Amino acid sequence: MPREIICKQPRQPGIYTYEEPPVIEGHARVKVDFAAPKHGTEMHIFRGDAPQIEEYFDEEYNLFLPQKEEEKHKEYSFRPGNMWVGHITELGEGVTGFSVGERVAGYGPIRETHTTRADWLLKMPETMSWQQAVCYDPCQFALGGIRDSYLRLGDTCCVIGLGAIGQMTAQMAKLAGASLVVVSDPIEARRAIALENGADIALDPATQDIGLELKKLNTILMM
Repeated sequence: MPREIICKQPRQPGIYTYEEPPVIEGHARVKVDFAAPKHGTEMHIFRGDAPQIEEYFDEEYNLFLPQKEEEKHKEYSFRPGNMWVGHITELGEGVTGFSVGERVAGYGPIRETHTTRADWLLKMPETMSWQQAVCYDPCQFALGGIRDSYLRLGDTCCVIGLGAIGQMTAQMAKLAGASLVVVSDPIEARRAIALENGADIALDPATQDIGLELKKLNTILMM
């Protein structure tokens, strides 16, 4: 039987078997070759300190609020995993545009197979590596940040936090035409990577006053 990773207690992952569902019309089964969790959001859930474990996100107020009393004692169960890459092993009736053996990517937890709607699968160019494919999700968030900021040709910007999304945001800011891209992160290796990939100035919030440094840069640019 295929296996998957489930955390039934914080910080305690285990390997469990599961039964395959039938491949129904419009669906496909994929044998997973590579999978990756989100190192930020999911790590908080894994450790048991994420707000959504004991709180809920209120759509009206747009913030986390305490859970109702009857919801507080729900059993903890977490399937880590964000994106995966694999190859199609079976197609249901009516599926077009895909073939058995084709390499695809998708969203889902870390498990050996996924049976999902075929129109949810992401086609991969032959030259795309699995590492590039599992970066699709953070790349979308980076792009969303650039578009929501309305960054324009010649603008200056600062990207705070240089995980995967921050690194991609800094690169996209340059591609979008930013004249100056400043980045900030306490981890030296992250700052170095950002500079290697187009950022102009890297600041260390552990040793520098970021607000003051940005004010100084703005003063210079306005002279």
